[in-house]
Amino acid sequence: MANGEQYSNELGALWINHKHGPAMTGTINGVKVVVWRNKFKEEGDRRPDYRVMQDTGTPPPKAAPVVSEQNDDDIPF
Repeated sequence: MANGEQYSNELGALWINHKHGPAMTGTINGVKVVVWRNKFKEEGDRRPDYRVMQDTGTPPPKAAPVVSEQNDDDIPF
């Protein structure tokens, strides 16, 4: 595929970026995004491996995980 061409089913593109720690940055459907690895993921749990967020230019918080009894997806990175 030549530079600048897109597949018909392509939503966006990501690049590895080490500016704020290991992350991927790029665009999905024209929205700037950052993809962070879920540091609190443990073997066998149902939490996602990665989280996709709109890029605000700031790294994720360094706070301890917040445990929710209703939804494990509410846990920060």
